[in-house]
Parts: sequence; structure tokens; C-alpha cells
Amino acid sequence: MPVKKIGRPTDSPKTFMLRVKMDKDTLAKLDECCKMTNLNRSEFVRRNICEKYDALKNERKRLSTHQSCSHFQYRQCQKAIAA
Repeated sequence: MPVKKIGRPTDSPKTFMLRVKMDKDTLAKLDECCKMTNLNRSEFVRRNICEKYDALKNERKRLSTHQSCSHFQYRQCQKAIAA
């Protein structure tokens, strides 16, 4: 007889575990962020990874449109990107 799984059904099962070492101050910051957002540590980390990933992808897209700039035009491209 197969063993029945316990837990809530989900579309995105969490099958990987990640251990992270951090100092006391960083842990305190994480816990404070979790308290302010009313999320547990795991959910807070998952959401922030997704947000950072999306931001980096968007930044990469913006930079790739300006890769044709010469070294001399670098500052002008950076100003255009920031605008």
C-alpha cells in the first residue's frame, strides 16, 4: 500500500532545501523583515529571490539594447539607461 503524502496540495512543490550561514546581525534583519511583511523566512527569501531575478533580467534587457556603444559613448549610454 503506497504511503500517503501529508501536507497541502501545491502547484509548486518545494523539494530542495537550502542551508545558509549568516551572522547574528543579518539574521536579526531577516527576522525583522519577516515580521514587517508577515511572512516566514522561507517565503520571504523565495519572494525576494524572484523580485531580484526579475529586476536583473529587466536591467540586462536595458543594457543589451545599448551594447553597440563604443567605449567613448559609455557614459552617454549609462545616462540614457538611467533615464
